[in-house]
Amino acid sequence: MSDRKILLEKIEMRMREVAGLSIHYGETMAVRLGINSTDLECLELVGFGSGVTAGALADKTGLTTGAITTAIDRLERAGFVERQRDAADRRKVVVVTSSAMRRQPASIGAPMRKIVSDVLARYENEQLELLNQALSELCEAAKKVIVSLRSDKHLAKLRTKGKSRRQPRSGRANKAQ
Repeated sequence: MSDRKILLEKIEMRMREVAGLSIHYGETMAVRLGINSTDLECLELVGFGSGVTAGALADKTGLTTGAITTAIDRLERAGFVERQRDAADRRKVVVVTSSAMRRQPASIGAPMRKIVSDVLARYENEQLELLNQALSELCEAAKKVIVSLRSDKHLAKLRTKGKSRRQPRSGRANKAQ
């Protein structure tokens, strides 16, 4: 096996490990906050900016607008977010972190951001630019794969191939179809 192939396999394994650890971290933080991991994902997206609409949250998470509304309702009841009218367009409602959350001395993701910052501080700017470029390209490629996986054409292929392995229980509709 060539050195390049070995290196590429190592990178792929590290990427899988980082993805798995990211999920585990999110689940752990959600438990600590008393919310579920979907709500935490929404809370993190709300916290990145000055406000986000429910539609934008749905787009970023891949959830339906109904599921997003339910998540926002839970986060609002828990005191993490607030709904506000958009100053530029009063018909639009944006979701923002609550005033109580903004008063918190440390944000939810601070422990992980500190660790990432400490690790990345050891690299030169050129290395960071390369890493940023690679991660950006990987994110864009992943988004395309997700869109492809969600398409009816691709799902039909998966359903056809998977029929021999698992059938829905009789009398129950398969919601994935």
